[in-house]
Amino acid sequence: MKALLLSSLVVLGACGGPTFESLCDRLSDECGLPDAQVTECKQFAALANDAAEQTGCESELDDYIACIDGQESFCTQSFDDDVCASESKALDDCASVEAQDDSPAPG
Repeated sequence: MKALLLSSLVVLGACGGPTFESLCDRLSDECGLPDAQVTECKQFAALANDAAEQTGCESELDDYIACIDGQESFCTQSFDDDVCASESKALDDCASVEAQDDSPAPG
């Protein structure tokens, strides 16, 4: 389950609210995630935060992080379900639009 959460967190970062890094800390503190996986989570967080900045999707990312952080069943929820579905879709849509905008023109 914890691996599902890590793999489902795409691009995360926030200002003034929960951050991807704070979610990694919660996985450790509240859910018992091993230190090696917390380190991996934080490494992914750094990459994800950079990607959010590059694509201009920080707002969508902030909403997704806040949704995940607010789940009562944080440690047991399967994020393959409809949890945070609208926030996840908004983030995916933002990243997809940005990726298309950055694609070279067909030639």
